[in-house]
Amino acid sequence: MGLRSFLSSLSENGSAQVGRPDEPLETTAGDADELLVEFDRVARQQLAFTTPKFSIEVARWAAELMYRGCQCLVYRDLGEDRVKQGLGVVCPRPLSADTIYSADLVLRYLVDLATMARAVAERDVLVAELMRLGTAWPLSSVGMSQIAANQLDGRAVEIVMADRCLRQLYADRIVTRRDAGRLEQAAVGAAVREAVGLYDELWPEVSDQGKSNQVMGNGQ
Repeated sequence: MGLRSFLSSLSENGSAQVGRPDEPLETTAGDADELLVEFDRVARQQLAFTTPKFSIEVARWAAELMYRGCQCLVYRDLGEDRVKQGLGVVCPRPLSADTIYSADLVLRYLVDLATMARAVAERDVLVAELMRLGTAWPLSSVGMSQIAANQLDGRAVEIVMADRCLRQLYADRIVTRRDAGRLEQAAVGAAVREAVGLYDELWPEVSDQGKSNQVMGNGQ
């Protein structure tokens, strides 16, 4: 079972199929590039504003990371050192809007993986590693309510908020997944209220909060 099959399964039905940990992934990694390019193409059709540049290198890194994470979930006999080693591979490019966007094409499934891992063993090393990844990649971890806003990588949040496309995507996800903890950061809360806009029914509590703040700001 290679990386291409893994990505194909994710895109088609949201499930993950992985091979045994002793099967080499490197020999099949290049075959997945075509699918990662397709992930990018589909994402661009769904996003607002100018989408950051796509990095195949970063997307491939994220795909391999998620593949190993799913292996750790399926094959519970892997030791702690191997889990940490597999999920500890550093992103090949510096943090930027392009990097965050490219990684998110696959890391957006991080929330689902973390949910399944917690259901198996909440205090497992795999859960701890997935939480660590969630703090490092805030755009991809929306919905992981166990992560407090002040635990998120501040630089990553700044980059997301400074990019119009990523900011909108971040706000939309927070609304969709009702991740109220993210609203503790003022700039993020403002972006979410802007995303809700005239559609109060999307998240009435947030809309009401925004109206209250506006009244107070006007001195009324």
